[in-house]
Amino acid sequence: ATPRFVIRVSPPLQNQLLTSSPTWSDIVEAADRLRHQLGISRAAWIDACHTLGRYHAATAVAIIAAKGDSIRSPGGYLRGMIARGRDGELYLLRSLHGLAEQGRRADAQHHS
Repeated sequence: ATPRFVIRVSPPLQNQLLTSSPTWSDIVEAADRLRHQLGISRAAWIDACHTLGRYHAATAVAIIAAKGDSIRSPGGYLRGMIARGRDGELYLLRSLHGLAEQGRRADAQHHS
């Protein structure tokens, strides 16, 4: 995934960016601010960064934010993602594409 794709499927992450052409480092910083807004603990964020890597941790937070109110406990959801990552069963790209498809369907319904 590219920074541009992650931002496109996660408007809440886009709102946290301080630049119009972000690098992965900008995405990670924005995700750290976003996780704070979502109520995800610093400990969970650090665990995600160590287990998944910083870019994947940021992508996970972007996905959680994009899913919005459908997730009752963002911190618990991230912990679940970390566990799946440890087991080699976390498919972030699949989640991003799923969110992109939902966005396309919503746009199509909105324009029809």
